[in-house]
Amino acid sequence: KLQFLYLIGAARGSYHRPAPTMRAKKDAKAEEVFSAVIVADSFTDDFKPISYECPRTLMPLGGVALLDYAIELLAMNGVEEVFVVTVAHGEKIEEHLNKRWIGETEMQVQTVNMPGCICHADAIRRLHNLQLLRYDFLLISGDVISNLANLRELWSVHCRKRENDGSVLMTLLLKEQTLPLLRSRESIMKASMANLSTANDSPLARTVTEATSVESREHERVTASIPHALGLLGEGRGTAVYDSSTMNLLQYHVWGGALTAPKDEDASDDGDEGKKKENVELDLNLFANNNTATLRVRTDLVETGMAFCSVALLEMFEVNGVDFKDMHDCINSVINEELLGNKIIIDILPSARFLRRVRTVEQYIEVSKAVLGGWTYPLVPDASFASSYHCVTTQDTNVYIDRTTQLTHTSSIGRCTLLGPDVSVGERCSVAFSVLNAKVVLGAGTTVRHSHIWENVTVGEGCSIDGALVCSG
Repeated sequence: KLQFLYLIGAARGSYHRPAPTMRAKKDAKAEEVFSAVIVADSFTDDFKPISYECPRTLMPLGGVALLDYAIELLAMNGVEEVFVVTVAHGEKIEEHLNKRWIGETEMQVQTVNMPGCICHADAIRRLHNLQLLRYDFLLISGDVISNLANLRELWSVHCRKRENDGSVLMTLLLKEQTLPLLRSRESIMKASMANLSTANDSPLARTVTEATSVESREHERVTASIPHALGLLGEGRGTAVYDSSTMNLLQYHVWGGALTAPKDEDASDDGDEGKKKENVELDLNLFANNNTATLRVRTDLVETGMAFCSVALLEMFEVNGVDFKDMHDCINSVINEELLGNKIIIDILPSARFLRRVRTVEQYIEVSKAVLGGWTYPLVPDASFASSYHCVTTQDTNVYIDRTTQLTHTSSIGRCTLLGPDVSVGERCSVAFSVLNAKVVLGAGTTVRHSHIWENVTVGEGCSIDGALVCSG
C-alpha cells in the first residue's frame, strides 16, 4: 500500500469564517445581540434504532457532524451567541460542542440540556424560564444545512418590522422551490479528465481514470438523484396564503407534515387508484376580508426550519400555558386567532442558495450527495470548516481524500467520494458515490457504491455494498 501524499488540482479556494459583527454601541438599539437557538432534538422516531446510541445531530454527514453545519451557518452570518437545546443524549452533544466549538470561535456557544422535554413547546417554555434571551432571536432546527449568507440582514428586517408593529411574533422563513440548470454528464466528465491529465502519474489520477468506465453505467442513476440532492422534490413543501403588501401569513399548511390534510375519498374515480392525495381547504373569509389584489396563494414554498422569533413568543408559551407539539401547530394557532391580536409574517428566500433539512435516512443520503457535489460551498470537506479533515481534491470530480488515507495502485475511486482519515482501501477495491469515514478498512476486491460507512468499520474481502448506511463499530 502507498501513503497518499499527492495534491491534485486546485481546491475551490480558501474559506475563512467571518468574525461576528459587533454593532457600535451608540444607543440602546445598537446594543442588541444577534442570538440563535438551535433545537438539537427532533422529538421524532425517524432515525431509530440509530438514534438510540447516536443523536441525529451528531450523525456524520460528509465527514462532519450534522449539528456543525447549522452552527457554521450561524457563524458565517455573524451570529454572536448560540444556545443549543438538547434533550436526548445531551451529554454527548455537549462533549462534542466543547471539543469542536468552545474556544474555537468568537461566537459564544452554550449547551442548554433539558432532559424530559416531550415537544418544542416544552423546550421553549423551559428556555424562557432560564431567562437567557433578551432580544429577538433566530430559532433553527439542528438538522438544517445551508450556505445562506444574509441571515443578519433578514434579522434586521424582522427587527424593524417588530418596531413598527409589536403584534408580530415571528418571521417565518420559507424558500422558493425552483429547478436550476444542471450541468450535463458529458461536460462534467470532460472537465474532470482535463484536470487529471496534468497528474496522470499519481495513484489518484489512475484510480479515478479507471473508474470512469464504471461510472458511465451509473449515469442514469446519478442524474436522477440530483434534484433530490438539491432538496427540490416535495421536501417540506406547503401551501401559504399571505398578503403580499404586508407579508402577513393568513393560512399555512405543510404537505405531509404534522398537520395532515384529509385524503381524497374519490381518488380511485379519476384513474389514480392506489395513490394518496392531500387537499387543503382555503377559508373563503380570507378572500372576503382581505384585498384580493394583494392576496397570494402559493404551493411552491418549502419550509426551512428557521424563524425569527420575539421574546414575546416565549412569554406567550409561559403565560398562556399553551402546549404546541411542534412549530407548525404554533404557527397555525397564531394565525387562526386562537391567540388574538398576534401576527406571523413570512420572508421568502430565493432558490439560488442551498437549503435543506435532514429528517429521514433518504434525505441524509441525498444531502450527502449535494455536499460532495459542492452545492453547499463553502461547507464542503476540503474547506477549513471540516477542521478534523485534511482533504485534497480533484477539481470537478468531487473526490475528497484525506492525506492519511492508504490507497493501492489497483484500487478504483469514482466521483463524489470521500475517504476520511486513516482509511485503508485494499487491492482491487472499487468505491464511488460513497463516504468512508475515519478508520474504515476495505478488504481486497470489495465494491462500495452509493453508501455511507461510519467510523471504525472493517469490511471483509470480496464484499459488495450498495445503497447502505453502515453505522460505527
